[in-house]
Amino acid sequence: MKQEIAKRLLTDAEKQQITSWSADGWTPYKIAKHLGRSAHTIARYLKQPEVVAAVKDEKAELSRKYQDKAKVILETIDGPIIQKAGLKDRAIASGICLDKSLALSGEQPSINLVALLDVAELLRSQERGETPSLPKLPALPPPEHES
Repeated sequence: MKQEIAKRLLTDAEKQQITSWSADGWTPYKIAKHLGRSAHTIARYLKQPEVVAAVKDEKAELSRKYQDKAKVILETIDGPIIQKAGLKDRAIASGICLDKSLALSGEQPSINLVALLDVAELLRSQERGETPSLPKLPALPPPEHES
């Protein structure tokens, strides 16, 4: 005789947690593992139109929060702060918040690797007590005029 497996409905608390974790980028498999549920159950729930909309709304809200946090961090970097060792940590925290914000809003961060390496070298020079020199920037192309 086959043993019947009782299907448990998702609780309201589980539904909210699934929505939040999904908005934060968790996969259905990871969510299922943390809740002790099947990945199929989680994926099926996440496909419901109202849940898709809720996840989208929560991602937008998280994106706004990360943008706000990045702005606050950047605004605290002023002359006296720049001279302190905390500059690197603040710049990294700001970058992380901005990157997370862009990812949540569906935008791809445009990282200029050369500029990033130049900033890293400036920070290393500062840590060694050297007076860092700013890198030479390439000349910008002339502006295009509309005819």
